[in-house]
Amino acid sequence: MTIQVLSEKHVPARAIARQLGVTDGAVRYHLRRARDGAIDGRKAKVFDAAAFEGAIDVWRAEHVDDDRPINAREVYEHPVRTHGYRSSYKSVLRYLRARFGRPRIRAYRRVETPPGAHAAAAARRGRDRPPAHRARGGRDDARGVVTGAGSGDRPGVGATPAR
Repeated sequence: MTIQVLSEKHVPARAIARQLGVTDGAVRYHLRRARDGAIDGRKAKVFDAAAFEGAIDVWRAEHVDDDRPINAREVYEHPVRTHGYRSSYKSVLRYLRARFGRPRIRAYRRVETPPGAHAAAAARRGRDRPPAHRARGGRDDARGVVTGAGSGDRPGVGATPAR
């Protein structure tokens, strides 16, 4: 929630500050500016990407897909590669959102797992094991860890002991 919304709900400035992790002076400052009708000069600023509007429009026309929205990262890379655009990705992202709004769905969703989680799951399913581990005397313990198939010439060297 924003400072203005919380203030309209009669939440004290100190409680707003605590909730948002800012000082109560910062809350009072923003409430005073809103009350006085001050205009934020950053909103009227021209985007750097607006100078490349033609290139962005051509790229969008060529890459439009009815199923998925365009990827802002790909839009950014086009003027960088072809037109010498030197400003930031964030500038292009802000320009696209101001001009076209936020997409209803995300273009791509990145799913991250903890380090080693994929390898551990694959090992439990029996994948990613050396094919000859059993021939060298290796076996699986209850946790799915290969034991007895060491990395040296002798079986068991460097292996995880079974518990």
